[in-house]
Amino acid sequence: MSLASSVATRGGDHLKGHPFAAIIGHQEMLEKMFGKDIPPEAADHTSPVAKGRVVWWQENYKMIMDCIGLCFLPIVNSNVWSDPLIMAKEMGEMYQAITGRDASGLFTSAERAYQVERCFNALLGISRKDDARKGTTRGEKDPVNLPGMLDEYYLYRGCSSDGLPTRKRLEELGMKDVAEDLAVNQKLAEQECPSILELLKDSDDVKG
Repeated sequence: MSLASSVATRGGDHLKGHPFAAIIGHQEMLEKMFGKDIPPEAADHTSPVAKGRVVWWQENYKMIMDCIGLCFLPIVNSNVWSDPLIMAKEMGEMYQAITGRDASGLFTSAERAYQVERCFNALLGISRKDDARKGTTRGEKDPVNLPGMLDEYYLYRGCSSDGLPTRKRLEELGMKDVAEDLAVNQKLAEQECPSILELLKDSDDVKG
């Protein structure tokens, strides 16, 4: 939750990427996100391991809800206390049933929407220096920079090590014009990053 609040695009926000699957140790959901080989520490809310990837996934997951008009609370309530487990796949099925449109690229569309927000922030000068916990804290250590947290988040979000959007991720999403705008303003990183499909190759939920 500390990481999710630190990287939220509209400031310390508990709803942009609420990582409830990791907070409560929802092993089934975590395995659907990233496959059965996800580190067991991902389900331990006291461990920093694998939290960057969880926050990235749950940001996109929440973006899908926001874009198609679903309320966060009943989705979470279903996932935590009852059935069925509502993942990106199930939300895609809802979207397709209502609109008749193909929903196979819904997760990628959510990634694109989130990248627009990060790119806007980058143009405002927001970078790694701002992706930090500020204000009242518990304890002396800020866990955001521990292994498995912010650096892993940047890897999955397709950002450079200093938090700037990368040309590779933006062009993967069809956002070449945005990349060029960032480049003109010296806010674009040329650092390599994995593709979204590569990151989700073991996912039982997302295939595009």
